[in-house]
Amino acid sequence: MSYNSSTEANCVCSEDIKKNEESNFDLVLKEKWMEAQKNGVFRYILNVQDWKILEGKYHFLVQLNIDRGYKRRSPENIISMNQPFNEKDFNFTKLVSEEQIMNLNNTDKDDIIAINASPIKYYHSLLLPQRCKQLPQLVTKHSLVKGVELFSLSLSSYIRVAFNSLCAFASVNHLHWHLYYLKWRMLLEYIGELIINAEMEDLQNYIMMDAVPPSWTKRVYPSKLGLNSWFTDMLYRINKLSDWTADFKFMKLIIESVANFDAWNSTQTGKINIAKLNERQNKASFNAHDCCYP
Repeated sequence: MSYNSSTEANCVCSEDIKKNEESNFDLVLKEKWMEAQKNGVFRYILNVQDWKILEGKYHFLVQLNIDRGYKRRSPENIISMNQPFNEKDFNFTKLVSEEQIMNLNNTDKDDIIAINASPIKYYHSLLLPQRCKQLPQLVTKHSLVKGVELFSLSLSSYIRVAFNSLCAFASVNHLHWHLYYLKWRMLLEYIGELIINAEMEDLQNYIMMDAVPPSWTKRVYPSKLGLNSWFTDMLYRINKLSDWTADFKFMKLIIESVANFDAWNSTQTGKINIAKLNERQNKASFNAHDCCYP
């Protein structure tokens, strides 16, 4: 993956850049973005008056950006997620050269990064994949790959690449992705996090030592075997139990055993009613040893 701009840069990152969490890609993008702002290319000078984190489990970040509300380009009339591209409407083939930051991996300016003329953050830009093909705002494999490639170009942990579809606040029906830097963790970055506690650390240690964790033996049979041998033995027992229950012999044995309690005369002598027990045993259609654990 490579890129070029009026300011030459390469993707070989020095130790100093790694320490600052910025690659040459990040530095060039930010430099060109600030240059465009200095030259008055944006529709307004970014001025976020206020921001806050909303209460609740999602912790959404909201900001007060009045200029974006009043000075941005009027959105297209979007009525369908599959609305076709219309070359008569505004599209990104009409960008002036001052809005274009860099080309990505080609010389025909078909995959480029451009400023977002109505930014929500500093360095808010647009990834415009296959721009000259005039594709509608629908995700394509090529555009997704280009979006992922940006993460390999950047060293910043704050970089974000986002897509909003038609009928989901996309204002231009021409394929584009948003690119910006945000020093705030978004929901998708932590919603699946697993926090390691002391119990989980103990479990990890027992597994590494090939020992059966005590928390497991509370729910299964005790054993002095190592974890690997114990697990193999447990699988063997499960398979044997499956064999027993496959033809219902094991279940029938249990039913017969429970039924034999009727042969116990607890109200009289406390002795087994031998006649009744023999009667039930003669009715059994199989030998109990057929189902015994070997």
